[in-house]
Amino acid sequence: MKAPGKDCLAVPDRLVVDYGRVSIAIYWSTSKDFVITRPGPIEDWRCQDSARKKMLAATIRREIAARADELRRQGVRNPVEQAEAEIAKRLQHANGAALNRWLRRHR
Repeated sequence: MKAPGKDCLAVPDRLVVDYGRVSIAIYWSTSKDFVITRPGPIEDWRCQDSARKKMLAATIRREIAARADELRRQGVRNPVEQAEAEIAKRLQHANGAALNRWLRRHR
């Protein structure tokens, strides 16, 4: 279907470059240099279930490191294992090893 007032063999008046998430349409017969259009609503990656679990795992790892550092300064033996056990109990995991397995699965 041809546009009204346009010849089929006329030079195109725009160039569309598609980068997957963003399509850029460059119009050279209009007053604007370019228009950025999106193919549709883009789902935020942080809303995905896997991303939330990865962020939670990173937060838990930071918490374990901070608690282990506190215990190390107090002179406690095996501070990392004890920190993992304390945090695993609070997060309702069976033990520190079970928490470690969960953290490895959600790296």
